[in-house]
Amino acid sequence: MDPIKFYRGFDQEFFYSFHKHSSDLELDELGKRYSLCLDKQGQTLGEILTGKRSPKKLRDDTLEELHSLAASEGKFANDLPLNVQADHFESETGFSQLPGELRRLVEGRSHVVRLVKPAEYDKNYWFYTQGENPPQNVYCREFGMDLLEFLRGVRSTNKAKLMGLRRAISFRKEGIYQFWALAPYVHLGLMQLGCEWSSSIGILIKIASKRYAQGQSPFTGHTRFQLGYDERMPTHLIARLEAMRDIEHLKKGDYAKAYGIELPKQ
Repeated sequence: MDPIKFYRGFDQEFFYSFHKHSSDLELDELGKRYSLCLDKQGQTLGEILTGKRSPKKLRDDTLEELHSLAASEGKFANDLPLNVQADHFESETGFSQLPGELRRLVEGRSHVVRLVKPAEYDKNYWFYTQGENPPQNVYCREFGMDLLEFLRGVRSTNKAKLMGLRRAISFRKEGIYQFWALAPYVHLGLMQLGCEWSSSIGILIKIASKRYAQGQSPFTGHTRFQLGYDERMPTHLIARLEAMRDIEHLKKGDYAKAYGIELPKQ
């Protein structure tokens, strides 16, 4: 299946920005630009997302256009909200049953709430649920649920390692929590390689921890944008393209040499 077909299904309404109160004319123009980018560069983008071409092959002007579009996209705020009630999230996931050190590992649930129950994280999210096409939130939700299930299976904890991992997960660059923006798409890339969900979560956690311990960001890829409300929009496409940098390193054996992290044998 052509992965770009998924992104061609975007709704230009998700370009609406509450900060500038975008006009219909602006939304129409942004929608046309995104469609044109997907049409002109669809083959290259699709080959990168399927691992047939290196992310390094993405043209600078294409990435620049995606960045420009992402900057205009409606998206979650960079700053964590102070009071996230998330009653439905709690009842669905049983998050409070995790040991305290594991709850702290994921910043006391705020990031995971955004992935699993975005409407309980951001009051503006409700604006986008009123129309016929509510935001699509499949990949992020699945990652959030898989991460919580993985943490439920953790039986022994090393405080020093947990502290290092917590710092890796909370690492910010250009104001963006890089782990939370990219991990859902590293997870997707690993699953598409045939990894079981638990193996995938374990691998990406090891990558983040090992890289951070050596004074680096949690992943090779990085993004300048918080993820937007809908997964078909440019912020998500950029994150997925960037995540393929880590997938490429795994496939080439770079992470095996540097960190002892290998893909499971199929």
